[in-house]
Amino acid sequence: MELRNKKVKVFCSASNAIEEEYKKVTEELGILLAQNSCHLIYGGNKNGLIRIIIDAVLDNGGKVTAILPKSMQEQFLYERLIDK
Repeated sequence: MELRNKKVKVFCSASNAIEEEYKKVTEELGILLAQNSCHLIYGGNKNGLIRIIIDAVLDNGGKVTAILPKSMQEQFLYERLIDK
C-alpha cells in the first residue's frame, strides 16, 4: 500500500500515564507520517499519545487538523494548531 499523501485519522490514548515504549512508537509513527507527506487528522483531547504524535508530525514538517465541536475547542484544541 502506498502511504504518500494520505489523510490518516488516529485514535489513541489521551492519558499521560503511558509506558515509554508506546510513546516512542507513537513518535516514530508521527515522523513516518510527516516524511510521507501524510495529513494527520484527529478529534478529541490534546494530551498523552495524541500530543506526542501531533508534535512529531508538526516537528517534521507535516500537517495536522483537529476536528472538534466549538464547545470543546477552548478546552481541548492544542495551541500549536491555532492558525495552522
